[in-house]
Amino acid sequence: MKYDESKENLEKILTAIFGSIGTIAILINLYIKGFELENVLDATKDIAGLIVVVSVFLLASRILRRKKQEDFITIFEEHLKEWADQNKCLIDSSSSDETRGTKDPRRSYFMVVDHSNFVTNKLASEVPRNLKGAFLNLPIKSDMNKQELKIEFQFNATTFKRQSKYITPEGEPDLKNITDKFAERVNGEFGSSLNIHATPQNDRFSITLRDIEKFDDTARKLINLVEFVKTMILALA
Repeated sequence: MKYDESKENLEKILTAIFGSIGTIAILINLYIKGFELENVLDATKDIAGLIVVVSVFLLASRILRRKKQEDFITIFEEHLKEWADQNKCLIDSSSSDETRGTKDPRRSYFMVVDHSNFVTNKLASEVPRNLKGAFLNLPIKSDMNKQELKIEFQFNATTFKRQSKYITPEGEPDLKNITDKFAERVNGEFGSSLNIHATPQNDRFSITLRDIEKFDDTARKLINLVEFVKTMILALA
C-alpha cells in the first residue's frame, strides 16, 4: 500500500482552513456584540481555546505517524528474523545485528554458496565464512527510521558457477546481466504494490523505500519480496 504524502498535506491544509474559519467567526461575533472589555476577553479566550485544539491535533498526528513508522520497522525486523530461521540451512542471520563497513555502514544476512545444505540440513551459521556471502544488506539500526529506507541484495559469482544461461565469454557468471534480470522481475512483481524501484548494479541491486504506508501488510510484502529473490537465486544457481 502506497503512502500518499498529499494526505498529510491535506490534513495540514484543512486544519489551517478550519482554524482560520473559527478565528474569523470569533472576530465577527465580537464585532456584532461590540468591543466591550468583556466581549474582547471572551473572544480572546475562544481564540486561545481554538489554538490549543489545533496544536493538540497536530501534535497527536505527528506522534501517531512516528509511532506507526517505529512499529513498522519492529514488525519488519521480526518477520525477517522469522524468515531467516525458516531458511536456516541457507541463510545465516547470526551476525545480522553487527555493523559492517565504515564508509557505508550496514548489516547483512548471509547466504551459503553450496545450496545442498538445504538437503543435508546443515545450519548456515556453521558454514565457514569463506563459503557464504552477503545476501541482504540493511541500514544500521539507527538509520532504519529514516523516511527513505534502502535495502540491497548482493550476489556472489560462485553461486551461479553451475548454470550456463548467463555466462561471459571468459566463462564466468555474468553478474551484471543477472542483476538486471532480477531487478526487472522484482519491479514487475512488487513495484506497483510497494511503490518501489529496484536499481541494478554490477553484482547487486538496491530497493529504495520512500513514502510507503507503514503497515504490517507492507512489512509482510517486503518479506515476500525477500523470499522471491531467494527463490530466483535457487532457480538460477
